[in-house]
Amino acid sequence: MHKHLLNRRIFSARCAAFGLSFPALSAMIAAQATAQVPGAGAASKPAERTVRLPDGTTVPALGQGCWHLGQGRHPLAVEEEALRTGISLGMTLIDTSGNYGNG
Repeated sequence: MHKHLLNRRIFSARCAAFGLSFPALSAMIAAQATAQVPGAGAASKPAERTVRLPDGTTVPALGQGCWHLGQGRHPLAVEEEALRTGISLGMTLIDTSGNYGNG
């Protein structure tokens, strides 16, 4: 009996897709928990944590870098869902540095 084993690239791609699914799962669990708690929602939202940079600029403490997005490393739908999940959880900082693959 001959079993076809995964090659390194397919294995890595599947592991990455699996890992990127965790934010979506967390968002679904958080949304369900918020929906079940009376009075939860925007009115009871805690203050956003921030970080003050050396130049005095204040930015949110939680953000998402986009270094490898749009480069074909992961399926486009998975990358879009990762961004949508962060935004749905209240993320407002998306790092799109021009150093990341020509912006």
